[in-house]
Amino acid sequence: MERFLSVRRAGMPLACAAFVIALAAPPTSSTSQADPKLPVEYSKTVKPLLAKFCAPCHTGKDASAGFDIGQINGVPWV
Repeated sequence: MERFLSVRRAGMPLACAAFVIALAAPPTSSTSQADPKLPVEYSKTVKPLLAKFCAPCHTGKDASAGFDIGQINGVPWV
C-alpha cells in the first residue's frame, strides 16, 4: 500500500506540469471561415425556429426562467 502511495505522489507533479504546459500552449486550431454558399438570414432561418420552439414559454411577463425572447427584437444585430 505504501508503494502505491509513493507512486501516486510522484505522479502528481508530473500531472500538474502537463496541465500547466497545456494551458500555456497557444491554440493550434485555425479559425474557419463561414461558407459563403450558406448565408444565415435571421428572418428566414432563426426567427421561425424561435417562434415555434421557444416563444410559447419564453415570451411575456411570465417568461420561463425570466428570459423573454420578445426583447431580442430591439437588438441591432437581430
